Amino acid sequence: MTSPPHHKAVPAILALLLLLALAACSSAYSGTHSGTLSGMTVQPAAVPSIPVAGTVQIGANGAYQQSATQVSYKDVTSSATWSSSNQAVATVQKGLVTGTGIGSATITASLDGKTGTTVVVVGQALVLEVTPTGTDTFSLSGNRDRQFQALANYSDGTVLDLTNYVIWSSSAPAVLQFYDPLVYTHDIGEAALLTTGAAKVTATMDLEHIGTLNVIVLP
Repeated sequence: MTSPPHHKAVPAILALLLLLALAACSSAYSGTHSGTLSGMTVQPAAVPSIPVAGTVQIGANGAYQQSATQVSYKDVTSSATWSSSNQAVATVQKGLVTGTGIGSATITASLDGKTGTTVVVVGQALVLEVTPTGTDTFSLSGNRDRQFQALANYSDGTVLDLTNYVIWSSSAPAVLQFYDPLVYTHDIGEAALLTTGAAKVTATMDLEHIGTLNVIVLP
């Protein structure tokens, strides 16, 4: 099995690339759509955990059904109607969220009867936890590609999935190595088990917020 490249990407750059990719996909459909808006997704450009008076940009992407088998995409951030579930915590204007008080708020983008939502946490400390998806057993005889999540736990009970916003690394790349997230055949946080042994998986959001998980790879 070929070893995957080492993960060197920066989370903010990854999030920016994701938004650019959405814009690139939609550029061919930037005019009037003949199709019907069938769904909408929202994506924060950075970690959706901000201080009071801090900001985070959220993009909205619309999926337009052109035919039974064809869907086109368009950036609808500027045309969507934005709202916050709690303006005492966060306000939003054209996707730009500003923290106004301590707590959590659901940010909603609406257009033509379709909505997309995301949660923004304001002014709270977090504990970053690393967990594997599926079983906690790591075995070369099982699934050698394993996905990890970085979950941020906040004091008000809110849990955010920050998998796409952290830097993933392994203390023993010969045992467990993360795939390059810019190779689109693999998800961010996905790693390959290469041989038996021990490795510490680390998810780094910043110098103050680091989550780890000790992994033993069995035969």
